[in-house]
Amino acid sequence: MRCRAAKALELCHCKPHFYPFVDGPTCTVAGLLCLAEQPPGRWYDEKLSCRCLKPCTEIVYILVGTTQNQWRAEGGIPFKQRTSVRWEILQPKTRLLRDVLFSFEDLLVSFGGGFALFIGKNVFTLAELFDFMLHEVMDKIRQWFQTRA
Repeated sequence: MRCRAAKALELCHCKPHFYPFVDGPTCTVAGLLCLAEQPPGRWYDEKLSCRCLKPCTEIVYILVGTTQNQWRAEGGIPFKQRTSVRWEILQPKTRLLRDVLFSFEDLLVSFGGGFALFIGKNVFTLAELFDFMLHEVMDKIRQWFQTRA
């Protein structure tokens, strides 16, 4: 995190408010816009090792969108003498998004676990039972052909 804060100081001459542990001026709205406009490749410098994993307690802010409104007084007269700024941080609608991918092995493990729990046998026992039955059927077919000949 110190690496990214140092990179923010280098790029926009300010540090975001969520990096209080680094010395330097805190970003204004213009500074935060400067940081948001930086391409993602500029954050990863070969000299700085900024590609470390994020801790579980880190909060990530993502710019979803910006809007600009021009308010007018009654009768359509625009505001000329006053400046008004409204700054909002809206909570996202999706709190947690999780991609769950299952493969054939996951399916086999879950069915095998359920079978072992309720029947008391595992998949290897089923495979051995299938192998045993196959050998028995083959022996019976072989004996039947030998008695006919």
